[in-house]
Amino acid sequence: GIPVIDIGPFLRPPRVKEGVDLAAAKRATAKDLVIACSECGFFYVKNHGADKDVCRQAHEVARQFFALPGDVKMKTGIAADKDVGRGYQPVGKNVTKGRPDMHEALDLMVEKGREEVEGGSLGAILKRHPELTPLVLGRNKWPEEADVPGFKECYERYAEEMLKLGESVMRGMAASLGLEEDFFAKGLTNESFWVMRVIGYPPVDVEGEGVGC
Repeated sequence: GIPVIDIGPFLRPPRVKEGVDLAAAKRATAKDLVIACSECGFFYVKNHGADKDVCRQAHEVARQFFALPGDVKMKTGIAADKDVGRGYQPVGKNVTKGRPDMHEALDLMVEKGREEVEGGSLGAILKRHPELTPLVLGRNKWPEEADVPGFKECYERYAEEMLKLGESVMRGMAASLGLEEDFFAKGLTNESFWVMRVIGYPPVDVEGEGVGC
């Protein structure tokens, strides 16, 4: 099965049981990361420290969004502004191995202003590839507050929780490679450009038509 890794030792502050040696716990987690990435390629994390209420609310508002009528969801549709890469895609618009993937999704990304990226790694990328400017500097297409109250606020908080968790995972990754824990924070995770897909898999009536869950 997919390995389950205790990332708690690399949180700040760390989450380890009383009496457990922190250095030893970090070595154990780093070793588990090496094995997972070398032998499986995927892993779950536990003891992650993410706010449980925020995680629960993220699921709840996602269900509320996907339960809306199609025309209401299409107010956030991605098709009208594909270069930005953000917004809603209805069932069947994504393709997996040549077959329609029977899910619907709302794609979100970090929102940055031009002044935030200038002088950093993202700014350097835009100088080399100006065609990516609409993607990097685009704005999310959030559901209207009247349609799903609290959606935007919830997912902004959820993104913050996942960024903190991601930084912890990368500290563990650095340790697993024999590097300083903050190696990836230098010009990488401190300028994280996150991408998030909120996915819904509705029931599919016709078998064999596409890929479902």
